[in-house]
Amino acid sequence: MAGVRFTELQSRPMEFLDFTSLTLDEFSAAGPALRAAFHAQMAAWRMDGKPRTAPVYVYQNCPCRHGRSALVLSCLS
Repeated sequence: MAGVRFTELQSRPMEFLDFTSLTLDEFSAAGPALRAAFHAQMAAWRMDGKPRTAPVYVYQNCPCRHGRSALVLSCLS
């Protein structure tokens, strides 16, 4: 089964309503709440449904003064 993207249905409001049972405005308003719920779920559970047991490690002593993300971006460019 092929996936459907928001951008594909965004230009067809009636098909979007049929697919989601929500209008575009209702869906856009629900986005931040859904994102927060997803991140809360992923903080405690893995994608395969098992609980996260290993500690989350954070780079505390990064040699780059802007943090790890700037270091990764500089390596990619």
